[in-house]
Amino acid sequence: MKYVLIMYLVLCFLHTKSQDTIIVYDVYNKTMDTILPVVFDTTIVDDHTSTSTGNFGNKILLSLNPPSTNLFSGSHFSDIIPVENFFSVIDYPIRTTVSIMPYEADTLLGTTCSGLLVGPDMVLTASHCVYISWAGGWQYDSLHIIPAYNNGQIQTNLSSSMASQYYIFKSIYNGNLNPDIALIKLKDPIGIEVGWQGLAFNLDTSYFTNRVFHKLSYPNGINYFDTTKVYNGDTLYYNYGYIDFLVPPGLGVYGANAIGGQGGSSLFYTDNDSAYFSYGVFSLSASYRHTIIDQEIFYQFKNIIENHGYLVPINQITDIENNIKIYPNPFNLSAIIQFDNPQASVYTFTMKDLTGRIVRRITDINSDALIINRENLSSGLYFFLLESEGLRKIQGKVVIQD
Repeated sequence: MKYVLIMYLVLCFLHTKSQDTIIVYDVYNKTMDTILPVVFDTTIVDDHTSTSTGNFGNKILLSLNPPSTNLFSGSHFSDIIPVENFFSVIDYPIRTTVSIMPYEADTLLGTTCSGLLVGPDMVLTASHCVYISWAGGWQYDSLHIIPAYNNGQIQTNLSSSMASQYYIFKSIYNGNLNPDIALIKLKDPIGIEVGWQGLAFNLDTSYFTNRVFHKLSYPNGINYFDTTKVYNGDTLYYNYGYIDFLVPPGLGVYGANAIGGQGGSSLFYTDNDSAYFSYGVFSLSASYRHTIIDQEIFYQFKNIIENHGYLVPINQITDIENNIKIYPNPFNLSAIIQFDNPQASVYTFTMKDLTGRIVRRITDINSDALIINRENLSSGLYFFLLESEGLRKIQGKVVIQD
């Protein structure tokens, strides 16, 4: 609690604080850009971004009580066990953990890191998974992001995507080791189908006491404390329990040690209702140390997820499907989209394909229906957004078939 009081006193003097600049690396063009710091209110003690179970559904319940067996020595946190011993890997939130598989000179190198979907097209991971500070270089030619990869198999009923951009803090780019945390933007918004978890921070250290946290990851290497255990990165593992709150920038478990491939995996909390939030990303083996998501990391990443990600800030969407009708859907030549518009508000319609490319835009809609003509569009899945001048947003999807 004394840390909270000290933090609070400091924040009262600062009021607002700007963040470190973000370096953006474009994988395809091999170019770099920057995102300037944003300003945030430092008196806010906790916050989080949006979550989604995705269109695939199948949400399951995770334990809210700590384990009593298979524990790390002297802890209340379990050692890793294959996910399939507990759950189906395609259930939510299990499937939001992704395998990060690198390619070099068109050769697949196998799983190198773990990550977590935190938006339709955003993955949270460690910065060392995309950039090596001491070597001064970006990692690999490209990265394949695969949800629920297990036993060497890609789930054919779930979409995967290649990475298109990396986001790291400028301090990392300049050679520092912290904060070892990054975002990866995907070429395709697979989170719409798979779902995603949110980012969160909390300045009250007591929040982390006697609260069960969960971890999903892809270990790849030898357990140096038990050399009989060797992992090859092709299987999703799970462990959970109470954590020891360490002095920032770390969350960890005393007596626990991680394995290669777990880098970039999250410690997340859930209440099995609406809270599915990552509070830290694995960065150091000793004591299972995870880079804690503090205010600076949170608000800079929130800005990227909501303003540089797919379509619009998802937490501003007021209605996904309950007040909208599309018929026919799937359609071949044309379809009618009908929605509630009792105030005759003026809407703009935007439709995108799976790559995020805008394929249709209709403005000045003041009725409660519109017609979409196929024209030259290819068959497949498309996502649309209806946005009013009053900032009401309605999102949906249509399927064109031959």
